[in-house]
Amino acid sequence: MISSIVITQNEEHNIRNCLENLHWVDEIVIVDGGSTDGTIDIIKKFQESLPIKLFNKKFDGHFANQKNLAIQLAQHHWVLCLDSDETLEAHVAQKLVEIHNDSPCDAVNIPRKNYLDDEFQADAYPDYQARFFRSFCRYIYPVHEELVGFRNKIN
Repeated sequence: MISSIVITQNEEHNIRNCLENLHWVDEIVIVDGGSTDGTIDIIKKFQESLPIKLFNKKFDGHFANQKNLAIQLAQHHWVLCLDSDETLEAHVAQKLVEIHNDSPCDAVNIPRKNYLDDEFQADAYPDYQARFFRSFCRYIYPVHEELVGFRNKIN
């Protein structure tokens, strides 16, 4: 089974695209840093059809702390981490399901689609990063956080 974690704050323009592509995971853990726009309302609408667990933790400028909290709140052994302005393509999702079923690795680099103000950032694609991993991994660094704790990784 797979948990997805998403950190967000004031992402009403992006959160919809992110969540629409997570219908295949078993759980979605969202940690919101204190949104004051329509982000929470959009998430609550998605809770009607997706297994979303919404938590609030005031964002203190440390992205790794937000992500690590979400990992701790996740129930499953495999975790997909996306920021609220990222989406995952269907063929990548299918590959992750296959990997999690039968893989000796602890982390997988995946291509991400980044959006800025609802606009796909084609020049940044594919942006490969370790975003699918076993739940014992953690993030370090407040900004430009990096995944650590894995023994082996698939590129």
